[in-house]
Amino acid sequence: MVYGNQNYYGQQWYQPQMPMTSIGQQQFIPQQQLQQQSVPQQQDNSFIWVQGKEAAKAYLVAPGKDVLLMDSDNPYIYMKSTDVNGKPQKMKTYRLVEEFDDDDVEIKSEDDESPEYVKKDEFDLLLKEFEDLKSQLQEDTDSSKTTTKSRRSTK
Repeated sequence: MVYGNQNYYGQQWYQPQMPMTSIGQQQFIPQQQLQQQSVPQQQDNSFIWVQGKEAAKAYLVAPGKDVLLMDSDNPYIYMKSTDVNGKPQKMKTYRLVEEFDDDDVEIKSEDDESPEYVKKDEFDLLLKEFEDLKSQLQEDTDSSKTTTKSRRSTK
């Protein structure tokens, strides 16, 4: 059984016992408070640079903290966090995409070349006309073959 408090790295702190000056009397020694008062901490918004996703996965995060890791090889940011007990949470990956101001981006008008698409009903109508023309051509070709054969046979 472990006595005292234990931190994230397995180091232990022991509370010193009060020395006895004489039997039944204790010397007054102020004890350190075991629990710290909650003090709002200023959040550090800087990035920690890592080389690749594997390095980000290997980065250790203190209990109850969030860390932003910037990939120096690829356009990704990784967010790692742990709960108050030090259990790692799922690492989130974000891809960096450059955004432009409205002044910098040219907005395409309808006159610009853009792909045009046919509606399904218009396509079906066009397909039917194509099939009709194809069958007429086939009939004309068949009738001309029979006419040519009949002319040859009459000769």
